Amino acid sequence: MSQASSTSSMLPYEEALNLLLQHMASTQQTEVVPIEQAAGRVLAQTIHAQYDAPRFSNSAMDGYAVADINAAHWQVVDYVSAGASTAHLQLQAGQAVRIFTGAAIPAGTEAVIPQENISLDGQQLSLSTTDTSGKPVKALKPGQNIRVKAEEYGAGDVLMSAGQRLSAVAIGLIASQGLAEVDCYKKLNVTVLSSGDELQALGQALAENQIYDSNRYMLLACLQDYASIFNIQNGGVLRDDLAQTKKRLQEVAASSDIILFSGGASVGDRDYAKQALEQIGTLQHWKLAIKPGKPFAWGRIEGQTHTTSVFLLPGNPVASWVTFSVLALPAMKLLAGIPEARVRPTYLEVASSHDIENKNFRLNFMRGVLEHHQGEQAPTVQAFPARLQNSAMLASCVASNALIQVPGHAHIAAGDKVKVLLLSNDI
Repeated sequence: MSQASSTSSMLPYEEALNLLLQHMASTQQTEVVPIEQAAGRVLAQTIHAQYDAPRFSNSAMDGYAVADINAAHWQVVDYVSAGASTAHLQLQAGQAVRIFTGAAIPAGTEAVIPQENISLDGQQLSLSTTDTSGKPVKALKPGQNIRVKAEEYGAGDVLMSAGQRLSAVAIGLIASQGLAEVDCYKKLNVTVLSSGDELQALGQALAENQIYDSNRYMLLACLQDYASIFNIQNGGVLRDDLAQTKKRLQEVAASSDIILFSGGASVGDRDYAKQALEQIGTLQHWKLAIKPGKPFAWGRIEGQTHTTSVFLLPGNPVASWVTFSVLALPAMKLLAGIPEARVRPTYLEVASSHDIENKNFRLNFMRGVLEHHQGEQAPTVQAFPARLQNSAMLASCVASNALIQVPGHAHIAAGDKVKVLLLSNDI
């Protein structure tokens, strides 16, 4: 086959991702979740503020609340701690109160002086010329060191929208509004399968020409980062038998929302996953213009109570890892209730450490490492491609924390910008 005809028969990555996401229907099943169990879950409701933030004007630091910022001295008349009432206080010009961080601002307060910026003679307060570190103290400004009522947001404002995955700070924000539980999308049941007569179970001796089943455990581990939105099941190995594959897929589909199948996307005579899916459900099979990961397929199995989405990944370990990261995982996130705009891979643009040449027409996802380097002018981040890039070589992936995207027929000089998908924050 000529290169031209080969190129035209392969689907570009971005087009494949768009088509895949267009055919994914987000779950609509929800459940009420206590906030102490909601970290990482996908929010299924819009959350509005029940209270202003701050609920009342309060001090941003320990110090003294004063009336009349232009006064030469202030008389300290009271003491206000966090949580104490200030209803009885009305500061007059030249008066001050001792106040602590978070305490309500008394009426008449114009500013709060930090405690390190004051001089105190008995109950008479004045502004120091220097602070405790010796730096000059600037003149007071109206509202200085006061957190004003509702300056962050007001009651009724939207705080979070449906589809947001709840981080630790999101949980804190929810708790700050007094909410003890929230509506979340239900976790989706995901089963990971692998196929091949050549696969041997871990811990067993290898027979001639056998290999251990690494892909399934790799994918199960990848999904652990998303255990808050997926219930993950190990589905085991399927042998190269069409009838057994059909039966097992139907069994798994009955209890799974998603099936992730490693080794089922190729076009070999004994790759039965595609045939089985065609016979018991629907199948879309693509040859992708990417490297690694040319074969990729997906489909559905319609059950009595639900539809199961099936993703068939290549058997080569790196190709399986790459297609999971850039295709299957975004689609799975969308199924779990996360909006499309948030599931697409996010790329950084950083400098390449070396010359990179892609003589192939396919988009190359190269394994690599992002590293911080101290430049002459400022720190920089550089992308270092791994030395070995064969799609069967997992060892180079272990040290990699990124996929470097190199377009077809591209020559990238050292120092040129490359698009990089960050797979880990360990840089």
